[in-house]
Amino acid sequence: MLVVGAALALPAVSLAQPAPSELARQRANNFPEMHEVRHKLNEAKRLLKQHAAHDFHGHKAKALNHIEQAIKEINLGIESDGGKP
Repeated sequence: MLVVGAALALPAVSLAQPAPSELARQRANNFPEMHEVRHKLNEAKRLLKQHAAHDFHGHKAKALNHIEQAIKEINLGIESDGGKP
């Protein structure tokens, strides 16, 4: 049986909530991981706007819209748990 092989082929993605002590650490530090991700999204947005050669048949604009929406969701997520975006 290849059950072990199938289990190893699954991507290493966890949707589990952080442990209570980890959540407390993140809360106490105003969710640094969320701020880091927002920073990286802003950098991606800047790179697309300044350096992408053309509009890629509208896909560049769609990507920029998705990035903007992700940034808004991150801000809402931080605020929903009492943090400051």
